[in-house]
Amino acid sequence: MLNSFFQDTSGATSIEYGMIGVILSITVFAGAHLIGFKLVNYFGPVANGLN
Repeated sequence: MLNSFFQDTSGATSIEYGMIGVILSITVFAGAHLIGFKLVNYFGPVANGLN
């Protein structure tokens, strides 16, 4: 019984999908964060000029 438990790899795919999802979400969050800073630096002087 214990031997069949250790040889069962059916749960490995869900763990791998979870890891891929975490990596993608971190990448998207970091990219959005960097784009946000660039947009603030680009449009900041425009907004200050309008005020």
